[in-house]
Amino acid sequence: MRRAASESPDTLEAAGAHVVRALVVDDGDLVTGAGVTSGLDLGLYLLEREVGPKVALAVEELFAYERRGVVWRNHGPGTVRSMNHSPAPLSLCPRPPSLRTAADAKAPPP
Repeated sequence: MRRAASESPDTLEAAGAHVVRALVVDDGDLVTGAGVTSGLDLGLYLLEREVGPKVALAVEELFAYERRGVVWRNHGPGTVRSMNHSPAPLSLCPRPPSLRTAADAKAPPP
């Protein structure tokens, strides 16, 4: 059963998907977003995953958009992780010091 994000979970569940309550769900070769603005979060997440955090952050700043919400990632059996892109990130994969934003500076330590 594949995991996915959706604004209308009943439709995905009827199709056999397991709906995850997150803005972006990364299930390996299937990445989905739940809602209109989650499309921006999904695109920025894919940039970060495929090209790296420097490029994703540069595009985020170019768009004057701040990622928020949860990214659910499947890292294989037993290693599911969620990342929170919010003004106070609770990410399991924090940004390196050279890429931190003003919002990161206000975040409490993990």
